[in-house]
Amino acid sequence: MAVIKKNFNIMALPLAIERANPIPLDSTAIWYSLEDMQNYAKTGATAYVGQTLVYVNETAKTSTAYIIADDAGTLQEIGAGKVEFDNVTIETNESGKVALKDFGKKYYKWVKTVPASGTPGEDGYVAEVPGHYEAQVVDETNPWKAGLELRTVDGSQLGWYEPNTETTAGLNSAVTALQGDVTELRNSLSALAGAFRFKGELTLQEGQDAAGLLATVKNPQPGDVYQIGNDEWVYTADKKWIELGPQIDLSGYATKDALSAVDGRLGTLETTVGDLTKVDGTIAKLQETVAGHTTSIGNLNTKVGTLETSIKTNADGLKAVEGKITALENADKAFDTRVGNLEKALGAPAGEDTEASGLYAVMDTFITGAQLDGADIDILNHKVQLKTFDGTATGLVPVPGAFAEGETAADFVLNAAGTWVKPQDARIGNLGDSATVVDYVDKKVSNATIVWSTITE
Repeated sequence: MAVIKKNFNIMALPLAIERANPIPLDSTAIWYSLEDMQNYAKTGATAYVGQTLVYVNETAKTSTAYIIADDAGTLQEIGAGKVEFDNVTIETNESGKVALKDFGKKYYKWVKTVPASGTPGEDGYVAEVPGHYEAQVVDETNPWKAGLELRTVDGSQLGWYEPNTETTAGLNSAVTALQGDVTELRNSLSALAGAFRFKGELTLQEGQDAAGLLATVKNPQPGDVYQIGNDEWVYTADKKWIELGPQIDLSGYATKDALSAVDGRLGTLETTVGDLTKVDGTIAKLQETVAGHTTSIGNLNTKVGTLETSIKTNADGLKAVEGKITALENADKAFDTRVGNLEKALGAPAGEDTEASGLYAVMDTFITGAQLDGADIDILNHKVQLKTFDGTATGLVPVPGAFAEGETAADFVLNAAGTWVKPQDARIGNLGDSATVVDYVDKKVSNATIVWSTITE
């Protein structure tokens, strides 16, 4: 087994060792059999934890370095330890290289707000679709874009977002980018402003050259330009005078006044950028208002759903009421039919007391001039049948042809017992205080009691 030996003797060599042959200094450092190397690591008397061993593959002509990792002699390949990534911020790509997550592979594109169209509550109305981000896999149609911003997705993973100005974050990004552009432009203008400054004209003295004359200029600054005859010289940043040429057209360069004007406009632009940052608060309040409206709309939709349910329930109730009304109409028709049948049997009503007048009119036809009591009326089949008088028995209606020759109903009188008899003398007898049969009957009928039974079909 491999040992851990911390205390050992040390021999100091005051001379450097130079390798004279292509062989290892330690005979146990190089192995040509992997099995022999493994056995040495586990059982070798000189094996120690932390020792480096190299296996040489003669066939492939390659070598792999190992280290004895523990006292059991476990060999661990040097550099083969697996590096783990969280796949949240960093990952390995297809080539095994470390890269930011989703870089060049996926980003989140901004889909602009689609305004509502049509009138709410009418056919064809389409509600507003708010702006939002959608994940987009990079392909030929949707290539990777420059200027994407790295943000967190759901507060846990990194994602690449397309800038937009419809959200607070997007507006902040646009403002930051604009501020960077302003700074870069200001730096460029500052460099341009200091590039060339015409300082004046110098005159050569007899026996003097341009270099000697320029050497007399005190405290020159980079960009200082002097004209000597037809030539112009500029002092550079590395402290040298360089001839620009016989003539230089400076019409394309900005003057100090122009630069000052640009600088003023840049100040205005910075103020505008500052004002834009104040929009964040307004946008936040607007988003809160929109959220409140969204909640109100949700509540309204809930009430509309409840109302629709109530309408449906009421509609079902109306159908039931309509069915009952139809049944009543049918019953009314049947009642009208029965009333019609009753009128046919008893006669149509007349006068104010319509129900009674129709009945009395029918009854008068039967009882005028006759004596009636409960026993004399038999109502069958919607008719009143009266007893008949045949000349020998009691009855109210004389039967034609039932009398003796020469006799008529006028030859008989109705006595107090209700029997028709022939009178014994010229006086009409058994009629009480009535002078005639008709008068007698009328009086009797006026005191008669009529007992009615229910008339059915």
